[in-house]
Amino acid sequence: MERQLLEINNGSEVEITKNGYLYVYVSNESKGGVYFDDLMIEHFKKSLLEETHYYPFGLVMSGISSKALINSPTNRFKYNDREEQRQEFSGGCGLEWLDYGARMYDNQIGRWHVQDNYSEVYYGLTPYNYAGNTPINAIDIDGNLFIFANGFMLGQWSETRLPTYQPRDGTAPANTYAPDRGFYSDGSRNNGKKFENDYWEGVDAKYMEAYKDKNVLYTNGSFTPKATANARYNEGMKAAEDLIAKLEAGEVTLKDGETIKIVGHSQGAAYAAGIATGLLGSKYGSLIEFVDYLSPHQPGDIRHPALVKGRQFSTKSDEVSSKGPIAKNFGNSKYEKIPGAEWGEERESYDGGRGGHSVGTWLNDLIDYWRGLGIKVTVHE
Repeated sequence: MERQLLEINNGSEVEITKNGYLYVYVSNESKGGVYFDDLMIEHFKKSLLEETHYYPFGLVMSGISSKALINSPTNRFKYNDREEQRQEFSGGCGLEWLDYGARMYDNQIGRWHVQDNYSEVYYGLTPYNYAGNTPINAIDIDGNLFIFANGFMLGQWSETRLPTYQPRDGTAPANTYAPDRGFYSDGSRNNGKKFENDYWEGVDAKYMEAYKDKNVLYTNGSFTPKATANARYNEGMKAAEDLIAKLEAGEVTLKDGETIKIVGHSQGAAYAAGIATGLLGSKYGSLIEFVDYLSPHQPGDIRHPALVKGRQFSTKSDEVSSKGPIAKNFGNSKYEKIPGAEWGEERESYDGGRGGHSVGTWLNDLIDYWRGLGIKVTVHE
């Protein structure tokens, strides 16, 4: 059978066979959903091979949907890009559920068959509900490990530039600049001590809410002012080895189907890229869902790993990483695109927070970005 393949604007392939049938293949490995709300097709034989409509919670509306012809390609990844468990048994029957990894979803009743691991966070909802019972405005994304890598700590570094008292016993003074590259569930550390202030300014909490994920690790991605992105990347690679060892030893646990999400800010962006690359070379690499780069420092020099979704959030007025004397003196950072990453948001300017560099300046923009993806996030005035 002669075949003709065409490419349409969302990256899908259209196959036109000699007998006039039209097949549209959507890549089920793509990171986002692909929709054909406005697709216009002139049918060669006035017959569409498959057309599927859904009720809000994902059950197929059989009355206005069509079934594929015999021997035509079968696409099991449909509603929310999740695989249908259909006719998987030898007798031709199946569970009729959708596989979300950590949990199986029944779209006939719009419920999970297993409780949400973090249902106590959403005490007003049943632990079996899907997408907060708002499937039109939200999608349910599973995932249970966040890694937050902070950036430069000016206060900690500047204290080491001042005269300090050296104890007679030879121990290091309290203000030694010694970023801890380890992973901790209760916050980052310098010189063995937790940060006194909330570095993330609530951004980490909103990430947890948006992705329904309370399993969190923090690591210190602070370096000296003139450190290169390559040096921070290499340190991230070493930190990944430590994380892998913790995963292998059971100190950090992941259930089947759970994903790893990494967020790096400022200097911590290149460090986060190194962590992702280090994980990518292990059996945990396939679990990385995304790496978000907030106000990335020296973005043009960051080596974002291939095969991993990367999202960049930068501001052109950023006084630390985009323009001005601080950016020039701190490694000559300038406004650039991270090779291999996509834009999460590109801001022209921001009043305050060193021109939009501070991590807290991204809070409202991240909420708007997530809502644009269909992720439900609450705002507390």
